[in-house]
Amino acid sequence: MSQDYYGNTTTKVYDKAGRLKYVIDGNASSGTLCATYEYNPNGSIKNNPSEGVERDIGSVMMKISK
Repeated sequence: MSQDYYGNTTTKVYDKAGRLKYVIDGNASSGTLCATYEYNPNGSIKNNPSEGVERDIGSVMMKISK
């Protein structure tokens, strides 16, 4: 779990292989799921977790898309 200057908390959850599995806005028990990562058997990323996810960067909201 990490916290920025404004007190916003982000939790990152990793799988057994140490790869990023989930990004949660807030803490793991009461936060909002922002991204889910899935991996192929060879370890490459299976999906694009950022597509269509809104991110708050400072005071500017931006939508990440293709």
